[in-house]
Order: sequence, then C-alpha cells, then structure tokens
Amino acid sequence: MKKLAILLLAAGLAACGAPADQAASGKPAGAPKKDAPAPPLVLETFVTGDLKGVKGWEDLKGKAVVLEFWATFCDPCVENIPHMNELVESFKDKPVVFISLTRDSRGEIEKFMKTHPMKGNVAVEASGAFKNFKVRGIPHTVLVDKAGVIRAFSYPSMVTPATIEALMAGSSAIPGAFVEKGEAKAEEPAGDTAAAPAPAAGAPDMAVFSVTPVAGGGRTRTSNGDTEFTSEGNSLAAAISKLLSDAQLVEFKGVDQRLLDSKYNITCKVARMGGSDNRARLRELAVAGLSGAFPLSIRTERGTRKVLLLKKIPGTAGPAAAKARGDLNYSTGDRGIEVSTTGGDLADLRKLLRDWLKTPVLDEGGPSGLVAYKFETSSRDLKAVNGALQALGLRLEEARREIAIATVTGLQPVKNN
Repeated sequence: MKKLAILLLAAGLAACGAPADQAASGKPAGAPKKDAPAPPLVLETFVTGDLKGVKGWEDLKGKAVVLEFWATFCDPCVENIPHMNELVESFKDKPVVFISLTRDSRGEIEKFMKTHPMKGNVAVEASGAFKNFKVRGIPHTVLVDKAGVIRAFSYPSMVTPATIEALMAGSSAIPGAFVEKGEAKAEEPAGDTAAAPAPAAGAPDMAVFSVTPVAGGGRTRTSNGDTEFTSEGNSLAAAISKLLSDAQLVEFKGVDQRLLDSKYNITCKVARMGGSDNRARLRELAVAGLSGAFPLSIRTERGTRKVLLLKKIPGTAGPAAAKARGDLNYSTGDRGIEVSTTGGDLADLRKLLRDWLKTPVLDEGGPSGLVAYKFETSSRDLKAVNGALQALGLRLEEARREIAIATVTGLQPVKNN
C-alpha cells in the first residue's frame, strides 16, 4: 500500500507555506545534499538581470549563488518578493548572484512583473533545474558557495544579510538554514535568524500529509478547514476539486482518467500559527504533497472564462431572511440537485451549482446575509434552472469574467535515450 507521510519543521511552517519535500524528514530519492556539489545548472532564458544564460557552474565561478525556486501562483513566493529585492539591492556590489527560477513562460513572467517588479536574475522555463534539484514544494531556497557546493536549504523569509555573509565566506554553518533530520544544529551568533530546532520526541507533528488508496465503494467524507483537510473514500478528482474550492474553476488537463477515478484517503494537517494565514499554509502543503505523490502539476492563475452570475430578479423580495445560521442539506447527482437551509448564505448554493453545472457561478448583485431557502431541479438546462430559482427571486445570467483557475496537469515520464 502506497503511503506518503511528511513531517515539517516548525520554522518552515511559521514562515507560511514551507516546501514540503525539501524541508521534510523524507526527501525525494536522489535529492541534492548539504555540503555536496550542486547538481548541473543550465538556464537559457532570463527576463531580467545581468545574466544572459548559464551553461554550468563555471559561468558562476567565484560567486556565491542564491537560487530561489518560485511561481506566480504561489502566494508565499509572491509575498517574499519585496524581501528578496531588498537583499539583491544590499549586495549588488558583492560576489553573490541572486537567481529566481520558475517553470512559467517568458510571456507570463513579463506580464506578472508589470505589477510585481523583481530585481536580480529571473530565469523562466527552468523545468530542467527543478528536475535536477528535485524541487516539488515552493518557495524553496538553495544556497551555493563560490566553489559550487550546496551549503544550505532555506526559505526566502529566513534568508537574511547574515545568511548571505556566511555564504560568501564559504561557511557550512549558515544562519537561517533548515535543520534536517539527524543534523546537528550549528552555533550561530546572537541576533541571527535561525531555523527552529526539530520537535522534541513525543511532541505533536507540526504538519502531516498522507495518502493511501482505498478499494471499492463505501462511505465518503470530506472536511476542509483552516488547519486540516480530510478526504475519505472520494475519487482523486473529487478530493482535488474540494481542496481547490477557493478557485472558481478546476480544470484537469492530460491526467489519466483512471487515476482521477481512483479512490484515496487523504489527510493534510498543519499546526495553527498566530498571525499566519493557516488556510493558505494548509493548501500549500496539500498541493506540494499531491504533486509529490502523483504525476501531477497543480497551479492557480487568473484567466477569462464563461461564468454564470447569480443575481436577484429586479422587483422581487429575494429569499427569506434568516435570524440564525441553520443546517445545510443537499444532494446532487445525475438525477438532479436539491439544496435547503433554514439559515445560510448563498455562497453554498453558488458552489453547489458550480459543481453540478460544471461552470463557475459568481455573485453579482445577489442578496447578502443569512437567508432561508429550498431549491431543486432535475435539469441542467439553464432555462429550467432559472425556472426553479425564480421562486427565490433569483436567476443565473451568462457572462465572461476573469476568475481564479486551478489547473491540474498530468506529467509524462521522461524516456531515457
């Protein structure tokens, strides 16, 4: 039985969205190691910075290198751009090179940088580097010294001026580095930013991701909270759709349907952190875990698509107002959809209609606050759906809008020549 379990360090979690595989106790097979020569680095396309191309470490000889693996859809990556820009500016006349690497295309990054300027060297279409460094969770920072030796793995917010100074000096004790399982924590000067120590024996897990296959049918259950996501007995497609429910649309491209139909028990938990977006941290870990457990790439970006707008019909009262929140009851399937509540907001109805109609449903001018309603229809025809909604003083209108789109792409194995 296949099972993947990940334990993250507290420091990575406190930083919000630590790269699951790199900071974990179980690295992917063949992953680069601290104090070992860095894997080959070939970068052909840069959109900003002094570098025009890198054919190997010889092109960077004599300079320390900060490699930042990132993507535009990764919120923690974007949040750390100003911090990394400050470091680039502070060390612009020193023997250190900052390289930000992404799988995104030149066009995507050039558009992104119009609103998010980045200093340093930004390399695009760098899938080869992600493969060589076994990067599965982002953001992920690799610190390489002047001799091309990996001195530490870190997280962008943990990289400080002291980190860069130690890297340029060729030290193997780098402030702000992740402490890996079995590795003794080096002494650091007072005031430096250091990685948190590994949890003590018997301490609760700071973060866990696990996935196990299940056979046949049986009971299904889904829970999607701020610090825990659980999917029991659901198909992989259904579990991913629930996990990515914050996006208005989830698209599957080139994924084997047999894999999507297979059923799994999936659990992802993170410790609650004060002052942190715990839900975002949970989602980052779950996406990294799924990308590592299955041949999938998951990314979220914005694009224009056909949508349905849930609106109040002019001149009607709309759904009846409710004084208190009540239970939500619903059933959906090929035979139809039925939803009722004695007190709820219309966000639940929009999500259920989205999943049933397989089209994003947005709110534009709909009632706000708690309402009571009962809705049911057996047809996916828009005219029939609006006929049922009319009793609530609501209707759906077709439109095109820019929305958040989660794309799940199947990865193909690379054939050796």
